[in-house]
Amino acid sequence: MSIRESAPRLPGLPPMNRLLSTLSVQELGRIKQQLIPVNWEADHIILEPMEPVHYVWFPETCVVSLSVALEQGITCEAGIIGSDGVVGYEAFLGNDLALSRYVVQVAGIALQLPVKSALSAFTSNLMFHDLLMHCVSALHAETLQSVACHGLHTGRVRLARFLLQIQDHTHGSPVVNLTHEMLANVLGVQRTTVTAAAMELQQEGLISYRRGRIEILDRAGLELAACECYGAIRANFERLMPHINNVALAVMPCLI
Repeated sequence: MSIRESAPRLPGLPPMNRLLSTLSVQELGRIKQQLIPVNWEADHIILEPMEPVHYVWFPETCVVSLSVALEQGITCEAGIIGSDGVVGYEAFLGNDLALSRYVVQVAGIALQLPVKSALSAFTSNLMFHDLLMHCVSALHAETLQSVACHGLHTGRVRLARFLLQIQDHTHGSPVVNLTHEMLANVLGVQRTTVTAAAMELQQEGLISYRRGRIEILDRAGLELAACECYGAIRANFERLMPHINNVALAVMPCLI
């Protein structure tokens, strides 16, 4: 199964997604009955290109990648969405069709909301509107950076960059579960390339990799090993969304 029923949400528990946390108690109250927790397993495909977007999803503990798939079956990651973003962002840009394939990279929970309700919140709350637009801008900048990264950089430095991004999107957890096949699909390389890159990083004492379980042992060292793209992506995010970490901490319980 790709989707599991998630545990019931405790009354008064605020959302872990930082975009939803910008909504007021009153606004959250208007959509709380329509926010449905879904529990995605890794490798689940949420949307395919040109598929209608009827819902948007706000990741809480999962991480989703935007992937480009070619006819030969090769796929390549173009961006990553975690608890500071939204899946199906096309709906906020006046587009009702998905622009890429959305694939779950790290299993976890997201909150599903019908597009109509999401658009209502988008138009009625200026802070939510602005943060969403900044989020889309940051994702666009990441996509552009990924084009250069995939074309110019080696598997080793790209793997280091991707692992750092995954850690950023999983609330700093040092451990992620990613198989060789998943990493190969994300990086757009052969599995043997992933194996060689992971072995290099492990021999340098930066990660521990075994049976699909990766643990980051030396964050600072991994940042030095990563290509310049990681720093550029992170700098753009911090520039466009400098206050998002503080917003979530300041919001009252949403009573979902």
